[in-house]
Amino acid sequence: MATSSSPAIDESNMTPSSTMQFLHRCIQEHLWEEAEAEMANAIRRWPDDERVVFSWALLSNYRQRWADMAERFAVFRTRFPANVAGYFRGALAHRRLTQFR
Repeated sequence: MATSSSPAIDESNMTPSSTMQFLHRCIQEHLWEEAEAEMANAIRRWPDDERVVFSWALLSNYRQRWADMAERFAVFRTRFPANVAGYFRGALAHRRLTQFR
């Protein structure tokens, strides 16, 4: 849901590409709750879209939520095992978890 300061979104015309554009605007403006809500919707709409699932997982990196990032990249690796970025990002999340304990 858009607030007065958040980017407007038209749910009826959303595509994976427009969702990515919305996500990037939210990240630039640090609108974390809006980004999380839209990515949760996007994951339900397009669970097999590699870019959507990767972006959902990467969002936790921007928020420095390392446990969430580790869990999300585990989901990504399960769905897209051939994409090595999931292994790299998952390892990075686990490294961050041990650094900041």
